[in-house]
Amino acid sequence: MEEFEKKIQQNKPVYVEDMLDVEARCDNCEAISPMMQGTDTIKRASRVSYDVSVSGVSADFPKIQSLDLSEGRFIAGPEVAHASYNAVIGSQIGEELFGSVDALGKEIKIGADNFTVIGIAAPRGNMQGRSLDKNIYVPYTTFLKKYGTRQSISFQVRAPSDETLQSAVDEVRQILRSRRKLKPNRDDNFDMLTSSAIQETIGRITGIISMVIIPITLIGLVVGGIVVMNIMLVTVTERTVEVGTRKAVGAKRSDILLQFLVESALLATIGGILGLGLAKILCVIIEITIGYTMRITIGYVLLAIFTSGGVGMISGIYPAYRASKLSPIVALMRE
Repeated sequence: MEEFEKKIQQNKPVYVEDMLDVEARCDNCEAISPMMQGTDTIKRASRVSYDVSVSGVSADFPKIQSLDLSEGRFIAGPEVAHASYNAVIGSQIGEELFGSVDALGKEIKIGADNFTVIGIAAPRGNMQGRSLDKNIYVPYTTFLKKYGTRQSISFQVRAPSDETLQSAVDEVRQILRSRRKLKPNRDDNFDMLTSSAIQETIGRITGIISMVIIPITLIGLVVGGIVVMNIMLVTVTERTVEVGTRKAVGAKRSDILLQFLVESALLATIGGILGLGLAKILCVIIEITIGYTMRITIGYVLLAIFTSGGVGMISGIYPAYRASKLSPIVALMRE
């Protein structure tokens, strides 16, 4: 914690000039865009949308982050160079301000300034309880003119391929270090976060979750197997006469064994399907309340069904064996 606080204190602001220098000198940087964010009120006539996320970006932004347009186009390079008052709006903004009216070419007010709508982003859903469709993208030069030119920024860089990613990272680091005249024995006074570092963090988080979930799942399977076995033992006891009758008319031990194994596996499989239905309901609740996208893939569906069926079959071996060992004479005497 102390090291983290020290790192924050020694980091210096990153300005647009730093990003432009990187853009000019980095050979392995295919695309580069700042990501400046603010919140403002958007108006059109009598319609108002509050707490809208306004992002200042470059023309390269769609190359770095996935952003599809349902109508119009994205911000172009000349619009960034001339700080044009053009904007790409999210689908929710389009619905709130324009309804069924075509928004392209129309004017909206971001704060006190007029902007022309040149594009509408395709719906993206929610994340962490916040709508991703309540965004507006404007040229970063316009953003700086409107909200202040001397503010610290963060910018994103895309390398041409995975093989050149590390070279791009090294180039960006060296350019920033040279701009700040840092000696070789000095630490960076800026932060860099790569996609591989993000993946490693996600991997550690999922690893921790797996360490907790897997033992709980195994315990649940064992408990479920014991419950299925007890149910089948009770079933064998209650159906003793049926078993005796079947054996008296010629059923083999293997037939009785197979019958109860199939019943046990079917019982557990139905339980697995009901569990998948409950999981789907929980996923929908999480998506609505938190905003995280939750998906149950076909692979996990098949794994759950086969696992529950397998546990049921294993748990039914002993009850099925007991049923197959019943003597028809003893079984029929219970009638």
